[in-house]
Amino acid sequence: MRRKLLLGNWKMNKTMAEAKEFAIASVRLSSIAREKGIDIGVAPTFLSLTTVKALNPDLIVAAQTCHYEDKGAFTGEISVPMLKEIGIDWVLIGHSERRTYNNETNLSCNKKLHKLVDSKMIPVYCVGETLSEFEDGRTKDIVETQLRVGMGDIPLDKVKAIIIAYEPVWSIGTGKNASTEIAEDVCLFIRQTVRGLFG
Repeated sequence: MRRKLLLGNWKMNKTMAEAKEFAIASVRLSSIAREKGIDIGVAPTFLSLTTVKALNPDLIVAAQTCHYEDKGAFTGEISVPMLKEIGIDWVLIGHSERRTYNNETNLSCNKKLHKLVDSKMIPVYCVGETLSEFEDGRTKDIVETQLRVGMGDIPLDKVKAIIIAYEPVWSIGTGKNASTEIAEDVCLFIRQTVRGLFG
């Protein structure tokens, strides 16, 4: 049976003081989740990663992105070794806002996924379609391309380290919600596509 995972992305929200307050308040929630067999976590800003991890060690703490190079002239970026140094081993990859505002592509996601699995990190690979793509009936075409290109040439033994998160972009902040039927249908399609790609 699949283990349930609840992971919240803070985006560019919460100061370090607010993150500290949350981390302390979430200790009881982590305990309840553990009793119910649910893994829970958050993806804070880079500044709050160590604070949240230190104050609630039972919470999964993920970075919101990373670079695929270990070092270099990449202003504002964070490398995998930097994350590992502070004890972070989960990273979101391909979030819709990173794709929209930071020109993240399926190919750059692929480089990041390779870097993360090679470094024994846990990537959470976000896939999903925009409103226009949804309305045009292109959901599965978009998701399949994101999976094929984004996960291209990942070794079979490392695929199991990747968590795939279906993120219908059109339901974020729009008041529109993906129904249970839509989400389940796309998640089934994701599983079938990954099975077709990797066995």
